[in-house]
Amino acid sequence: NSSSSFNFSSFSSTSNNNNNNHKDSRPDDDVPSFTRIEHPIARGTIDPLAWLSAQHHRLVAVLAASSSSAMRNSQSLLPPMSYFYCQNQEEDFEVAAMGAAHTCNATRQVWSLLERTDWPRSSRFYGGQRFDSGSSGRDGPQQRQPQRHDNHHVSPEWNEYGSQAWWFLPTVELRQEGASSHPTTTTTVLALHIHQSCPKSIQQALHLLHELSDTSAARRPPTTLPPVISRSNRYYHPKDQSVLDGRELYETALSKAIETFDRQDTVTEDEGAPEKLCKVVICRKQTLEFAVSDWCALAVLKRWKYGGHEGGHMFWMQPAPLTHPNSGGDNAGEFFGCTPERLFRVQADRRLVQSEALAGTRPRGPTAAQDAELLAELLESPKDRQENEITASYIDKAFAAMSDKGWTQQWKEEDDETIISETKMIGGSPSFFVRRLLHLQHLCQSIKAHLTQPSQALNVSKFLLTDLHPTPAVCGAPYHVANDFIRKYESVGFDRGFYSGPVGYLGVDASDIFVGLRSALLTRNDQERSALATSPAAVLHVYAGGGAVHNSTVKGEWAETNYKLEVISSIFPPSPMTLKEAATPNVAWAAAFIEELIRNGVTQFYVCPGSRSTPLVVALSRASRSHGGVVQLMSVHDERATAFRALGYARGVNRPAAVVTSSGTAVANLYPAIVEAGMDGVPLLLLTADRPYENRDTGANQAIDQVKMFSEKYIRWFRDILPPSDEVPISLALSDAGHAVNVARTARGPVHLNIQFRENLAPDEGRIRNDGRAASTVRFDAAHFTETPKFKRWSLSGNVFTKNLAPHSYLGNSEAIAELSQLIVNSRRGLIVVGNIRPCLQNEGESQLSVAETISDFAEMIGFPIIAGAQNVALRFRSSSVVLFAEHLLKCPLVAKNLNPDLIIQLGAPLVSTEVPSIIAVSIENSVHETSHVLIHPQPSPERVDPYFTVTHHISSDLSILNELREKLPMAQCGSELAPLVCLGRHLRGRMRDIIREVSDNVRDGRDVSGLSEPETILALSEALSTPAEHALFLSNSMAIRDSEFFLYPLSDSPGRGVCSVGSNRGASGIDGIISSAVGFAEGIETPTTLLIGDVSALHDIGSLHNLANHRIPAKQDQRHAPLNVLVVNNDGGGIFSFLPVAQHGQNVSFDEFFGTPTEAFSFKKGAAAFGLPYRNCDSYDGLREAHRHLAESGSSSITEAIVLDRESNVAVHREITRAIVDEVDSLIREDNEMQSQERSMTNTSQDSVNGATADGKQKTLVLLHGWMGDKSDWDEIVVALSRQMPSQWQIKAIDLAGHGITANITHDIMTIRRSLKFPQTIHNDLSVDFLSKMVVKTLEYQGIKSIDGLAGYSLGGRVALALRDKFMGTGKLFHNETKLVLLSSFTEDHSTLISNNDVVRTCKDDEISDQMRIRWYTSVLGRPEFLHTKLRWDSFLEHWYSSQIWGTFQSHTMYKDMKRKRSKVLDMAGFTIARSLSGCSPPRNKRRFGARNLGADTLVIAGALDRKYCEYGKRWQKDEGVTFEVIEKAGHALLHEAPLIVSQHIANFLTENDFYIDRSPGTKKYQRSIRTLAIKHTKEPIGMTLHYRAFRIPVGNSNERNGLQGIGWGDQASTSNELQHRSGYIIELRSESDGRVDTGIGEIAPLPGLHRETLDEVKSQINTIRQRFVVDQRLVFDAARAVKLDGYLTVFLANAFPDIELLPSVRAGLEMALIGLAACQLEIPIHQAILLDVVSAHQAESIVELNGLMTRGPLALHVPKQYGTLKIKVGHQTADEELKHLQLVLEGGGETARKIRLDANRAWNATGATEFAGRLVDTSVQDRIEFVEEPLLPARGGNGSLRFDAHVTALEVWSETTNLSYALDETLGDLVHELGSDFAAIETKLSSMFSRERPRGCAAFVLKPTLLGLEMSLQLARLARERYGMGAVFSSSFDSGVGLAYTGFLALASDAAGAPKAPIYAHGLSTYENLQDDVLSPPFSSYVDNKGQLQPATISRALYGISIAEMNIPNVSEYESAEKVVEPQAS
Repeated sequence: NSSSSFNFSSFSSTSNNNNNNHKDSRPDDDVPSFTRIEHPIARGTIDPLAWLSAQHHRLVAVLAASSSSAMRNSQSLLPPMSYFYCQNQEEDFEVAAMGAAHTCNATRQVWSLLERTDWPRSSRFYGGQRFDSGSSGRDGPQQRQPQRHDNHHVSPEWNEYGSQAWWFLPTVELRQEGASSHPTTTTTVLALHIHQSCPKSIQQALHLLHELSDTSAARRPPTTLPPVISRSNRYYHPKDQSVLDGRELYETALSKAIETFDRQDTVTEDEGAPEKLCKVVICRKQTLEFAVSDWCALAVLKRWKYGGHEGGHMFWMQPAPLTHPNSGGDNAGEFFGCTPERLFRVQADRRLVQSEALAGTRPRGPTAAQDAELLAELLESPKDRQENEITASYIDKAFAAMSDKGWTQQWKEEDDETIISETKMIGGSPSFFVRRLLHLQHLCQSIKAHLTQPSQALNVSKFLLTDLHPTPAVCGAPYHVANDFIRKYESVGFDRGFYSGPVGYLGVDASDIFVGLRSALLTRNDQERSALATSPAAVLHVYAGGGAVHNSTVKGEWAETNYKLEVISSIFPPSPMTLKEAATPNVAWAAAFIEELIRNGVTQFYVCPGSRSTPLVVALSRASRSHGGVVQLMSVHDERATAFRALGYARGVNRPAAVVTSSGTAVANLYPAIVEAGMDGVPLLLLTADRPYENRDTGANQAIDQVKMFSEKYIRWFRDILPPSDEVPISLALSDAGHAVNVARTARGPVHLNIQFRENLAPDEGRIRNDGRAASTVRFDAAHFTETPKFKRWSLSGNVFTKNLAPHSYLGNSEAIAELSQLIVNSRRGLIVVGNIRPCLQNEGESQLSVAETISDFAEMIGFPIIAGAQNVALRFRSSSVVLFAEHLLKCPLVAKNLNPDLIIQLGAPLVSTEVPSIIAVSIENSVHETSHVLIHPQPSPERVDPYFTVTHHISSDLSILNELREKLPMAQCGSELAPLVCLGRHLRGRMRDIIREVSDNVRDGRDVSGLSEPETILALSEALSTPAEHALFLSNSMAIRDSEFFLYPLSDSPGRGVCSVGSNRGASGIDGIISSAVGFAEGIETPTTLLIGDVSALHDIGSLHNLANHRIPAKQDQRHAPLNVLVVNNDGGGIFSFLPVAQHGQNVSFDEFFGTPTEAFSFKKGAAAFGLPYRNCDSYDGLREAHRHLAESGSSSITEAIVLDRESNVAVHREITRAIVDEVDSLIREDNEMQSQERSMTNTSQDSVNGATADGKQKTLVLLHGWMGDKSDWDEIVVALSRQMPSQWQIKAIDLAGHGITANITHDIMTIRRSLKFPQTIHNDLSVDFLSKMVVKTLEYQGIKSIDGLAGYSLGGRVALALRDKFMGTGKLFHNETKLVLLSSFTEDHSTLISNNDVVRTCKDDEISDQMRIRWYTSVLGRPEFLHTKLRWDSFLEHWYSSQIWGTFQSHTMYKDMKRKRSKVLDMAGFTIARSLSGCSPPRNKRRFGARNLGADTLVIAGALDRKYCEYGKRWQKDEGVTFEVIEKAGHALLHEAPLIVSQHIANFLTENDFYIDRSPGTKKYQRSIRTLAIKHTKEPIGMTLHYRAFRIPVGNSNERNGLQGIGWGDQASTSNELQHRSGYIIELRSESDGRVDTGIGEIAPLPGLHRETLDEVKSQINTIRQRFVVDQRLVFDAARAVKLDGYLTVFLANAFPDIELLPSVRAGLEMALIGLAACQLEIPIHQAILLDVVSAHQAESIVELNGLMTRGPLALHVPKQYGTLKIKVGHQTADEELKHLQLVLEGGGETARKIRLDANRAWNATGATEFAGRLVDTSVQDRIEFVEEPLLPARGGNGSLRFDAHVTALEVWSETTNLSYALDETLGDLVHELGSDFAAIETKLSSMFSRERPRGCAAFVLKPTLLGLEMSLQLARLARERYGMGAVFSSSFDSGVGLAYTGFLALASDAAGAPKAPIYAHGLSTYENLQDDVLSPPFSSYVDNKGQLQPATISRALYGISIAEMNIPNVSEYESAEKVVEPQAS
């Protein structure tokens, strides 16, 4: 279940306590280092508690075995084991931890480690500390230490926990985080901590990992908890072990407390007098003793979690033992509990600090009325409120102290979270609520605060643990007085230990500490009980306490503690079952019999009413109370429905349910379900009461022959049990019960126990009912009845009578494994078919999700595609290996005819499909010894599953055999040519929705009918299942399951993983009992379930709607249920018969009457009403989708009726869908389609530099061809370099070779599908060199290129270039006499046509590699891309490939990892065609003669010096052919990546005959071809303009995490408290119409809060004013050519157009965008070219704009999604140390790829703070990477608040000189433009007074925001900075949408292209799009930015050219603009 990646973190520890040493550890010079490795786990596949339970059981056994002398080996022994588990009340955190990498016995040691800067933020310490560790650790001014009393001691049972605390860093940790209500947010990781410098620690960690497995215990409550043999309140004096009366001590302490309160009331307070005791919490302990010790307290937690949650925070911990080091912790005490109280929780990511005051308790009432009465009593109790207020006040003071320290701020009410479901608010007291738990209810107050900074989380955690514990809720108040009292009066009797102490976890970013209440300590072999005659095997110390305040009473506190003790003690049977109290043999027998069934795991009983079964029902009723929350009793009135309901339950949970019936025909009604269970292998237990044998065959009432009344074909075991009697010992009943359950499970089927009962049936003593004999009384001797050897053990242990250790279902037959492995390895066309899977016997709790994962993993490993039947919808929705819509594909003749599998592995039986068996039969029939059909299916003898007689191998095993196969199979040798069927299915998925809807519409229209088509119902169901929420499905037989077989598949690439379980009755495939089966199924899996059923099937079981109605309301408070929605597909009868041949005979055979059987007379609406069920009907697709959505939200059971087309129309729909799919598949894979697709792809295969042409029109073309496995992007760096090195008339085209790059993406699937189906290869057998050259020619033809002047080919591309030259040189086509050829790391084909031995060897080698690649691709196409093994699939292949000698030292090159990653992605996509090209282009297969067209002076050959092979080729050709040969030093074969600049230099020099290197770029910036100059016709004619606008609203933040961004704005607005949730604004459109021509330009007006001064309402008002002005002034003179110069013309135009309007900055910017777009449209050139018209005449322009990454403030700002070369990080709102730490975290989180860093302080510091921060950077890796700091200083202001520009710049210069850091201006420019009224002349004068090119300065750049400054002003300032001052200009967005970002990018392009050779060029700030969840552009702006953060302005420019507002993707309009869409202007 591994997921995406490993995460390594290394850190150091300051403690020398690196093992489980319990001595206090103190820091010293020895600093051991630790490493954390964590690995994600697939969601939903593992339960931490179930997993820990299984591992703990295993490890205890392993350690016990290894402790024996025979096995002792100090090198291999596991270390002593520590364990920890917890799950919080919110269920958003759960952890299972084991092994101690490091242990701390004082909390201060934990803090010293967590405070280290190198400590990984995800590593946490688990454990707790004592309630009273002897010192408080507090240092408050009014705190004093409690007095030390001799009574304070550590009792022996707490020894392992230390004298102060026990915290440990686990060796292995399984952690699950995320809200259970939102599964998509849940993450699970498996982590390992190792002591890096200790080899033994590493060895022990590895040994522990080796012992662990993925096995989990059953996820159900345990039924074998031991009974209590003794309970007492005795204590033992810690010194002399004398016996003390615990109740007496407790009441004495309470009396002293009450006396103290009374005395204090009479004493007046004097100054200096001792503080008064306000409250004290007195605790007591109860001991429960047990006769057995072989049980673990984890069983109690499983009872809570799976059997009705107590409510609260669950925890369990067990330190390693101090003695018996190999006992596995079995001697150490286990401390556990389920506490309702949290001490505190701190979460940095949510900035949450949380605590609560919980005090005041009442029990829950047994009835609703009593419960409400107790609640009212609690609310009205002054005593309880006083208790709570004392605690709340205490916590409030601590929170106030944190606020004073600046760590927290007040919690906002609107941020408050919904209180969890177990709580209830109190009317009139909003701060109080009642936490209502299963047994108790508590008065509570929640106290919360916000962290001011996430970095304060650790400080807050440390403060709260030190200052809060112990709160008055567990100690009293004042603290020191109360604690002194406790030590004096309570501790004399017992040691609290960790009870009421802090337990949980501590971490850097998150801590969660609970108060250890409702807890107990389990010890074994307790030696302290010297007073006991015999020591118990185990002792449970249960703790409880109550708060005493004024008006408390001893009686009341004793009662309260009793309630609390019962939370744990009530879980255990109160005493051993002795049966001595039984009144009759029936009562005794039934009680023991039912108890044994329960202990064997039968906890679900369905009881039918009847008299004869009374003893069983009485026993069940009593057992359900003693096993509260575990045993579920369901009363069902109909035996037939009952049996099916039990069948459904057992099917869901894979363990038997029991059916209890009376005698007579009631038993006969069970038969249909028995048949189904027997045929489908479902365990079922039938307990039928019968009359005694003396009533048989006598005509007695209700006495039928029940002995073996069901066929042995279906019943696995029958037992006729005699009437209970003390003459027959109880051991027989216990043995019968255990054996029955075992047979039902292992033999997989029903077991029938027929039990005879005599009167008295009721539990009555005395006379026997209806027996008139004088001495006829009930006689029963319990002692005689139970006098058997094992009964006492059974009674005392609580365990089963006989442990049936079922053998592995498959005994590991090595011969069978070997044969099957060989079949798989030898197979070329393997296929996996999945039918009905029978669960694994060893894991009855195994979910269908686990089964799906097992099958999917196996398929991915061996590379076989899966055809999954409808019973496996969970597999369909979760596995990437499933062939989607397989049944439809198999109906396509082209597919069915050419499938020809040679190995079919069938998992499970039977199959629903009719097509798959046909394919198997045909394959078997058409092959002699080739095709094998292997069936893996567990089946009891003599069952046979081979209906078509095609099975060649049968293995009776469950799916566990797949794991054995995975270990045996050589992965590299497995793969199936049929894998591309998965691609075909994915293609069909993209069309299926349209096909179904179109066909359905056509049938409805053509037949003039209405209603849903039945395929549409499945389509809607599929959409409902494609959600994250878990959902189950039950499929009825007939049309429901058959339509599901065809249509129920995921409809998207990310379908969601909600569908978790599917049930269907496919044993006998009947249509009776379906509703009941579904009800039981939902009860078993406890998941919302949908039943898909037809109308006839529903009528068969209509009475079971009564069960469904009862299913809606749990019978008891702790009884769980899950809603069931019955979706009735009403086609008015038996629709399936309309598909059979008999339907053609119509009324001749009375078809409707006997086959169609119309159901129109029945109203499901009225039926639902009769049973009180919600109902709705749907007759449209949208209506059904809405119904599914509503049902998901309602959470209640209901009926939905889908009104579908008539049966004839339904048949027509199915046939037309099949026809459409056949046509679709045929059109996709027909013979000529491959070539057509290849040719269509040619238009997209080239990557151009920008078109170049000189004034005389001459143009030259250079074509670049990449190598094998590459694509055109391999030339990127060389294309960039050539663009600046070569004259402007050269255009450069890099082309994808066929089967590579885009061509592979377009044609690959088609080619592989055709190949897998073995279609005739009419095009070519393989991708040969000649074929590749033909495709290059076609590409050039599509591009309109008729002649090329230069042709460069790398490796394989060089061979293709030679083939082109060979073919066309001298023909006058494509090549001309001056065409030059460049060969890089390439060679010519051998001109000899003879085949040598070397040729044969080379061909075989190429074919072998090609085959290996195909096999890898087969497995990769099935793999889930997020999984690690998928990502690494090509790793070893590439490592081997690049290890060849020709690559030189490339594997050590910095580009190697990127290259390998890129090649892996390419191979995942196109590995099949690339493999074909390797085989097809193998040199011996491509021999040809060159004739006269040999190489010569027009050829340049380049090779790397380390590539000796190709160097030899070059030298030989230089000598023999006269070619120019260049050698590049220190390079190997990978020239394009190792030396791109040198390669480009050689190519440029050769083609242009230059002998010098032309480099017109500053630094290392990448320039491309300049834009052509256009002749522009200037126009000054008046034009009419209209303005339109539309509002938009885009959510801000990462959509996968919490929404919103912090710290957005300038100055004070940039703090983290300023949070931006949405980006709102308007898109405007200017439109001019003239002579039938429409020109448009769009712009964006979106003021950013915190940056712009104007509001959105002000903007809207001004837009409307301007819109009306455009209507009035209909003719405006607009010079388009002047407008695009951005030299001041737009400012003048807008001033003339709106002389009386002071344009708001954002409005001005939006209008300028629209005007520029309009001008470009009028000039008929793209926008970016229009802006660059005046630039290109003298300089060349980049066609790319580099962007910087952005790290905003706040908790989400730690992830860098792209590999930006420059990273901008927000700083300035923390301390200097915190800022440095934040920088390091950002760089660790992904920013390490950035070569340069830019910091933005937003004027946060004064000079001292900024200088201090700079000082922290000295000698760090950060300092050398910093380009500049934006606005580091607070502004210098005048008296009127205006900017003192000169003073501010002077201060910046001084700071820069002092710190040696450059700065940049941002806000300062905004202030300057604002104060000088956008007067550029005045602004220029002001700037020039401080800056000049000659004057040295620290200012590195101007940061320009066009949407604030205006576009024209921004570009003017950029030109000034670059050309006048030699500075850089950085264009920055204001979190704009794609429109604003695009225009900002155009300005950046123009600025960088300006003539300023000495001005630096920086990356620009346009990456804010990553923080917007949507865009107004479609495709969005993000699609124009590559993974390196480079924007393609030319592409987005063309996308915006002439676009109108109606064509845009405007996100949802917010409430302020809800009614307005496109606003058309109105004439005034």
